[in-house]
Amino acid sequence: MTAGTWYINNDITVNSGVTLTISAGANINLTPATTVTVNGTLSIASSATISGGGSIVTAGSGKIVVTNSTDATAFNSSRKLVRDSAGNYHLVFETENEICYEKLTGSGALTQFSRLSAGNGSNKFPSIAERSGKLYVIWQRKIGTNLYNLLFRHFNATSWETIRTVTSSIASSNDLLPVISVSKPSASFGIMVAYRTNSGLASKLSTSTNGSSWPTTEYMITSNTSARNPSLVYRGAVSLTFNVTWDDGSNISHQVFNGSTWEAATTLSDNTASINH
Repeated sequence: MTAGTWYINNDITVNSGVTLTISAGANINLTPATTVTVNGTLSIASSATISGGGSIVTAGSGKIVVTNSTDATAFNSSRKLVRDSAGNYHLVFETENEICYEKLTGSGALTQFSRLSAGNGSNKFPSIAERSGKLYVIWQRKIGTNLYNLLFRHFNATSWETIRTVTSSIASSNDLLPVISVSKPSASFGIMVAYRTNSGLASKLSTSTNGSSWPTTEYMITSNTSARNPSLVYRGAVSLTFNVTWDDGSNISHQVFNGSTWEAATTLSDNTASINH
């Protein structure tokens, strides 16, 4: 299926041994209640889109191929998959140096596919959060030697809004590996992101409900330049309180953001021999 808009109004089957390719720039509109059953292989390019309300399911040895990147869902410290209250799953991943999104039903049927990044390459390591049917995604884009932009996109329960820059030209000799967490809408609202820099682990907090504005203020989590692999969660029912864990290759540490600053780190381990992603 080449670039352009395609409408699928009837159930179809991709037979065993057959590969159907949805090429770059192809927009697939599946009529509601329409099902594409894949017994063979369905290959989807990063710049293709799938929408419309229908679904794609696999059967037998059928498979859907969306990426061959070894870093597609790396790393374990960063959330790539969330479940909403309706039982749908939302997945973000990297393919072809772009960030892509899938929506799946509770039974695993694919209903939506789209690219979130701009198609400009060097995009990696997304992280996702969900609140009340809305989605929040952060990722890094390398723009030069040891230089990165931190990018954000918001799904407002109807559509994906524009890509926004959280902060630009971050100096880091390592990947930022950004993570994101969101407070409950009923409390003081905040979107917290944490990421690696040459000065240690840093964070930013936006109180904009759609992440349309990010302050210039950067909250340093730790000045330990070996700190890496942050993992971030919101502390429920406590206004703008977040928890982060990270490691420095030897120990695992935990810190709390109390609404205005990160408190001192507590060591959770004792000189472990080796800590990997």
